[in-house]
Amino acid sequence: MAEKDASLARHAMHHPHFPHVTDRLARRVPCEMARVANNFNYCMAGNDVARVSMRCSDAKESGELDLRECKLISVPEAVFLILRPVQEFMSVVDLSANQLRKLNPKLFMFPSLKELNLRDNEIESIPEAVEQLSSLEIFDISGCRFTELPAAPLRIVSLKHYRCNRNRITTVPHAILAGTGIQALELRDNPLDTESRLHLQFHAPSTCTVSL
Repeated sequence: MAEKDASLARHAMHHPHFPHVTDRLARRVPCEMARVANNFNYCMAGNDVARVSMRCSDAKESGELDLRECKLISVPEAVFLILRPVQEFMSVVDLSANQLRKLNPKLFMFPSLKELNLRDNEIESIPEAVEQLSSLEIFDISGCRFTELPAAPLRIVSLKHYRCNRNRITTVPHAILAGTGIQALELRDNPLDTESRLHLQFHAPSTCTVSL
């Protein structure tokens, strides 16, 4: 059954009635949803469950998941179950302004994701698995709790814009931008030491605009 679902999902985007195809696939999920209902309640306040569920349903058709300001302490497993039939087509995930401390590894299973917004959370580290997002172009971790600039996202060849404003980053390794294709690195409102600041101002690659 799972193999058949995956095959249908791969072709769903090209189907003339794409929303109806994804709905048909999604109808297979409710049994599994029932098994993880408690996870929804654990990850958010009861009043927010309906809002998250509705936004996940919208994402099945738009390819853009908007879970801003949902008071999430983690991303519920149920979210990934709902989106599993269309995970190959997700292009944007916005988890900004929540209370996330760690990232669910399943977040890195969206192969077509172009933008990931984690702004204004309580995250302190980024797993190496982020490199699996091979289509990612925009990554925003502004307003979190980083003390070091996460290097793993810079190994994503497609990454163009890396936003790390309003963190607690003090130093940036000199060679961290070498060999990357990044076009814009934002580090405003970080307590960078003088050496890192000067190096980024005068020795960053000419193809990269650094904002301090």
